Amino acid sequence: MYKTVLIALFLLSITSNIFAAFYDGNQLVSMKQAAEKYALGETLTPDESIQRSLYVGYIYGVADSFELELCGIKDVEKEKVVAIVSKYLDKNALYWNWPADLLVQKALKKVFPCKELPIKGDFTVEPVNKQWRTKKDAKEDAKIKEKWEKIESE
Repeated sequence: MYKTVLIALFLLSITSNIFAAFYDGNQLVSMKQAAEKYALGETLTPDESIQRSLYVGYIYGVADSFELELCGIKDVEKEKVVAIVSKYLDKNALYWNWPADLLVQKALKKVFPCKELPIKGDFTVEPVNKQWRTKKDAKEDAKIKEKWEKIESE
C-alpha cells in the first residue's frame, strides 16, 4: 500500500507540469528586473547578466516566431521591442501568471496589429500553416476544396 501511494504521488508530480509553459509572466518580470538594472548602467552580477540575456533573448525569440502576425515590427529597433514588452508587463500585473509567450505576443500584437496577412507580389501567406505560397496554388487549392465539399455532400 505504501509503495502504491508513493508511486501515485511520484507520477502525479511528473504529470502535473506537462502542460505548463516554459516560463510564466512572473519569471519574465523577474528577468526584466535585471534588464532594467542594466539599462540604468548598474553593474550586474553574473546571475543578473544571465537573467537579462534570457529576458531579451526570450522576447526576440517570441517576436521572431510570430513575425508574420506582426505588421511593422521589422522596422523597429530591437531595444524598442523589449521596451514595449516591459511597459506592457508593468501595466498588466494581473496577467503575470499567464504563460510568458502569450504575454509577449499580446504586448506586440497590441502595438503591431495586422488586419490582414501580408501579401508580397505573387505570394500570399496561408493562415493555417504560415507558409509562403503562390496565389495560383491557393486558387487551385480552393477549387480542390470546393470539389471535395461537393463530393462529401452527395
